[in-house]
Amino acid sequence: MEIWGGYERTEKSISVTGFDVWISSNPYHNSPLGGDIYYISSCGAARISRFSLMDISGHGPGVSKSAKCLRTLMRKNVNTSDQTRFARKLNDDFGMFSKEGIFATALLTAYDAVTDNLKICNAGHPRPLLYRKHKDTWNVLDESLEDCAGRIWNIPLGVHSESSYRQFEISLMSGDIVLMFTDAVIELPDSTGMPIGEEGLLSLLEDIPKMIQKPSVPPWSKSSPACHYRVMT
Repeated sequence: MEIWGGYERTEKSISVTGFDVWISSNPYHNSPLGGDIYYISSCGAARISRFSLMDISGHGPGVSKSAKCLRTLMRKNVNTSDQTRFARKLNDDFGMFSKEGIFATALLTAYDAVTDNLKICNAGHPRPLLYRKHKDTWNVLDESLEDCAGRIWNIPLGVHSESSYRQFEISLMSGDIVLMFTDAVIELPDSTGMPIGEEGLLSLLEDIPKMIQKPSVPPWSKSSPACHYRVMT
């Protein structure tokens, strides 16, 4: 069941079972539409919630047509329980655009409100970050693929029809924060004019964890049954 999604400019917060979610999307050159797609869905029993973020190659209104098509494909395959099968289906269906040189990175996640586990499948997308409240630390969420020599794993959608996808799983605790973002965030310039990159973003986040938890700073003041989810595009 689709809860909410799109590729338009937005600042929005919603709640699903176990998560408070905040989405901030600012398309290229202040366009009302863009190529970054955010999508939230839930199973009928409200146990499994899925959070997806995709970034289509290119910028501006010209990519919004591809974004619309990809969102339709996401809606078509949203009930696929396994994130790796979800990725393969999207890769197969999106392959029609590869002839035009169009591809998309994707971050597909599924949260189980009963077990508090989050499954993550990353198709060539910037790695998400995790804030552990009880440790007061930020870390990169990733899986080692060292044992995958000789196979094509987890590359962007539409690049190769034979690509395979893997997922990994983490346990979450109350107050944890998962941060998903597109490459625009890590391409922000630092004081020297160079992109801040993943390490620069981590450094910035490590300077503000206490601010995030201040009750006077919305929307982090909201009480969450489990975790927070932040999406930035």
